[in-house]
Amino acid sequence: MSEPKAHAKFSASSSDRWLTCAASIKLSEGVPSMPSTKAAAEGTRAHDLMDMALKTNVKDVVKFFANDDEIYPLEMRKHVQGFVDYVRGLLNPHNELLVEERVHLDQLHITEAFGTVDVAIIEHFGLLHIVDFKYGKTEVEAQGNTQMIYYALGLLYKHNYDFESVKITIYQPRAGKEAFRSATYTVDELRVYEKRFKDQIDLCESEGAEELTVSGDHCFFCPAKIKCPEITTKALQKAKLVFSAPIQPDPKFLTSDQLKTILDRSAYLLLWVKDVRAYAEKILNEGGQIEGWGLKTKRASRVWVNQNKVLKSLWGEDLVSQELVSPAQAEKILKGLNYDADAIKDFMKENVVHVSSGTTLSQTDSQNNFDFTELEISEVD
Repeated sequence: MSEPKAHAKFSASSSDRWLTCAASIKLSEGVPSMPSTKAAAEGTRAHDLMDMALKTNVKDVVKFFANDDEIYPLEMRKHVQGFVDYVRGLLNPHNELLVEERVHLDQLHITEAFGTVDVAIIEHFGLLHIVDFKYGKTEVEAQGNTQMIYYALGLLYKHNYDFESVKITIYQPRAGKEAFRSATYTVDELRVYEKRFKDQIDLCESEGAEELTVSGDHCFFCPAKIKCPEITTKALQKAKLVFSAPIQPDPKFLTSDQLKTILDRSAYLLLWVKDVRAYAEKILNEGGQIEGWGLKTKRASRVWVNQNKVLKSLWGEDLVSQELVSPAQAEKILKGLNYDADAIKDFMKENVVHVSSGTTLSQTDSQNNFDFTELEISEVD
């Protein structure tokens, strides 16, 4: 397993965000980290597998890691095998191969500007080829990709810009028609980006930069979205809505412009509400307090106390499909078979306990109890 990666203030992976929104850097300062998403954890495992396969020269990733199927399922092993084969097919005997290499933008004289490139193939005085393994399902473009250009700039500087050209390839097996997409640049073309990076970093660190907010797709991955005025206050102001209003207007009375504004901004607002909820639950789970709010036990579901005991019981054979049915299903089956109602009740009481799946955020003021479980917010990949 690879060590957890350190994250720079001006990281490569967040470059699209801070190159677009100068405010994001200062607004993100002091914002606590949120739990990793399922998709992010899956991507990390895929990268770990790729890293091990290339560094230890594993020929058959699918078979070699078959015993680790719970961590690296078959689909993941096949996709990593495809990436490993692609990279090895690019190599010549005189090439230098870098895998999971830390890259710094030293030429910008910024201590907090670095990232980790998945793969770089170096042909000295020839081609510098950056290859990035993306495991997500949302297609990522190679042309103009600032994360890849960031890596290229760091390696160009480290090798005194002694390359004829630079090629950037996104290898993404679960998105798009083709597994890989590429773009090629001259060194002079990339030097233009170098100045853009430096100018934007200076702007991000300038006085009042926190007011220079710009919204866009980068907001979905911004740590500051929980407090960003572009996502919250400005969105509501544009719709002529305010948090302090006791009742928001009935949608039937909203103007066409208000409806458009709310619909246009709804993704950011829902994302913000989701992060607010997650952060509030984090505070309460760690023993903190929020006036008027607390953690409420989620609705408990019935589970068998001892499945083997139930299977050996008088009715065990009637309760088995391919596996023991749930208590709720069992109760329905037994009633349908016309067993004595009191006997069923006693049986369920003896063999079933109520186990909650966890806690959920809920207002403690019973007169104004808004349950966040009623608000469905989809995950963003």
